Amino acid sequence: MIIAAFLMFSFGVVAAIIRPRLRLVSTGASPTVTVRTIFGAQTYAATDVQRIRILEFRRMGRQIGHLEFEFDPQETQASESDVDDSRIVVMGRWELGVDVHDVADALDAAGFHVER
Repeated sequence: MIIAAFLMFSFGVVAAIIRPRLRLVSTGASPTVTVRTIFGAQTYAATDVQRIRILEFRRMGRQIGHLEFEFDPQETQASESDVDDSRIVVMGRWELGVDVHDVADALDAAGFHVER
């Protein structure tokens, strides 16, 4: 019982530390998106974002929306290797803190193209 309580407490602490998971900065000429994880934050410029789309899944009889980001930081940097270094990040309402469609609207307003 103590182990379960410790694990739940640890999960809560980690979830609180990495919030907000997504931050949009739209000031200036080029908007940026920052994704936070346990290992730190990574900031991507608009040119690093290959695709943003809304995914809809049926879960327990409900439609659940997720926001999928595909980042490719190699587009802005010349690289000598042919390694595909793209990164896919999928976030739901739990990670975003608000409805997925509200975040998609804010990203559209900032200049990102969101596939719906």
